[in-house]
Amino acid sequence: MMDNRRDDFCNDKSLLMSYLYDECGLDERERVEAHLAVCASCRNEVQALTGVRSCLLYTSPSPRDL
Repeated sequence: MMDNRRDDFCNDKSLLMSYLYDECGLDERERVEAHLAVCASCRNEVQALTGVRSCLLYTSPSPRDL
């Protein structure tokens, strides 16, 4: 039997994005972290997106450059 919460996280990437951008509450953050502990696919996706986000922070122009 498949865990519906796991399926929801894997199918709805907005939950992972909310986690990545610190836009979720404590309860949701804990649910995402519990899911990431058991789902290598989502864990790898969050790790990759974290790296991309870090790179974008360093390459984005400052407001005065716009």
